[in-house]
Parts: sequence; structure tokens; C-alpha cells
Amino acid sequence: MLNNKIAMVVGASTGIGLATVRRFIAEGAYVYGVGEDCSAFAELKEQFTFLKCDVTLESDIERVCAEVADKHHTLDSLVTVASKLFRGGVTQVDAALIEEANKHICVMPMLFTKYCTPMLKKSANPSITHDVPMSAYMTELDYLNSSFSTAVINYSRQACSQIRPIRVNTILFGIMTDHLLTPEEVAVYDTPEHLAKIPAGRLGKGSDVAGVNAFLASDKARYLNSWACAVDGGYYTMNPRSMGNNGI
Repeated sequence: MLNNKIAMVVGASTGIGLATVRRFIAEGAYVYGVGEDCSAFAELKEQFTFLKCDVTLESDIERVCAEVADKHHTLDSLVTVASKLFRGGVTQVDAALIEEANKHICVMPMLFTKYCTPMLKKSANPSITHDVPMSAYMTELDYLNSSFSTAVINYSRQACSQIRPIRVNTILFGIMTDHLLTPEEVAVYDTPEHLAKIPAGRLGKGSDVAGVNAFLASDKARYLNSWACAVDGGYYTMNPRSMGNNGI
């Protein structure tokens, strides 16, 4: 499905990111994995290059994108994955935490989009996919994740109108057993009572999101653009904290 395509996966060291790297390689792509820790990639010998990056620094993001441009000139797919949760309610967080959350969730995909656009425009079917938590559509105590993820959805739609013909889509991922949450937090949700509230009957896995990332990067998805796709097994549709379409 992705034979001979060049892809960049940001947040590659995380559950969804690692699953996406593996899926893209299995589908025939050459992948640049961008992250902070390369230990998870020891078994990947071919079709893969790891690039260490501090995604909160614009200079580091620009450097990484320049390295890829020097080697390949063309990029077919960019995938960014939100890889950190931020805790605290409206009356609890301080300016430093708000700024940090903004950099990780919102600014990071914007800057990678900015610096990858020249490479993507050389592709015959360029695509960008930003993966953020489904909490974008929720009310919750840890509101920073929701607020900035909502901004990414809006940004993706703005971007697709400005950098055409690059397709820009957003994936909203649900409760994942291998992404963001600790084993103790996963255990809270992995009970018969909670699973009964998920129409799909189980919690999600990084591979579930990776499959959609791969499809959106493929030639089969040429007409999918400005889309916000839920990959959550239907959980948040059934959840009383859902805000509907959140005005988006």
C-alpha cells in the first residue's frame, strides 16, 4: 500500500508512533522516526532511520526536516503523534504547564507541517496526519489535552486550505492500552463495567491507529482531506462527557 513512499513519523517512540513506524515499513515505506528515545527501534535494520529531536525547540525541528530534505528531497507522508498528557484543572495549572502543553500538543505539529511542506509538495500524493486524543471532544478535569487537541483539528482544516494539494487530516484516538496511560491507569478502564460502554468491546491499541495512519497516507485515500476521524471503538459517542462536535 505504501511501496516506495517516504514517510516521517513524529512521536515515533510512543505506542501509536512505534506501531505506525512498523506498519509503514510493513507496507513498503521508508520511514524516518522522530523522537527522544531510540531504544525501541533496535530491531529495525532496514527502511528506517531514527532522528533524535526535542520537539519543543523550533531549531531542532527545522534541523531534522533539513536532514530528511538533504537525503530524499521529497516526502510523501508526515504523521505527528501527541505523546504526552498534561494533568490539572482550570484553577490548578500555571503558565509554565500551559506553555509546555501548547508546545507538545499544538505547536509541534504546526512546525513540522511548516518545515515539511516544501518536501511534501514534491510528492505525487502528499499527506499529513495529526494524531491527537479524542479528549478534544470531551469535558474533563485535565482540560489542556482537550483544549489544545481541539486547536489541532481546527489548524488541520486551515492548513489543508493553504498548502494544497497536500491532504491534511486528524485522527482522534481513544483509550489505548499502549499509549500515554500507565498500566495502572489502563487497569481502571480494562474492566467488564467499562468495556461494556465501548461498542467495540475492548480498549484500543496503537496498531488500530497505525492502520488508519497508513490508509490515509496511501493512494486509496486521495480524496480524504480535512477529516477528523475517531479511532476509539465508539467509546466517546456513548460517553456522557461528550461535547458532540464541540462547535468544530
